[in-house]
Parts: sequence; C-alpha cells; structure tokens
Amino acid sequence: MTISRAILGCAILSLMLNGCGVSNSPTFSNRVIGNEGQLFTLDELQVIANDPALSDQEKRNEFRGLGIEDEKIIDALLQL
Repeated sequence: MTISRAILGCAILSLMLNGCGVSNSPTFSNRVIGNEGQLFTLDELQVIANDPALSDQEKRNEFRGLGIEDEKIIDALLQL
C-alpha cells in the first residue's frame, strides 16, 4: 500500500510540475522580444545591422518589420 501511494504521489507531482511554469523550450541568452512576442537573438539581429547592402533607413525598416518598434532599441541595434 505504501509503494502505491509513493508511485501515485510521484505521478501527481510530475503532472503538477508539467503545468506549473516548467518549460521545455530552450532559453536563449541575449534575446530580444518583438512586440508580438517573437524571439530574436542578438546574433540574428546583427546580420541585419551589419548588412552593407542596406542603408540605415532600410535596416530600421527591417527591424520594424520584425516587430521591434522602440526607436532607442533600433538605434542600439544599428550600433552592433
């Protein structure tokens, strides 16, 4: 009877942890979140910032197209 309770307790605990903020998604350092919850790493944004074929205005438009609207953040990204 004790073993059954222990197994039941472990099963319940496992189910609770799966629904209580425990995430299996990877965490990224240096991530930026767009206005609609999109995730970007700084490495991905640096590709846009360092693209010699784009003008500063075109780079700004690319960042805005990704959902980054804060002009201070865009200014900082252009300095990458």
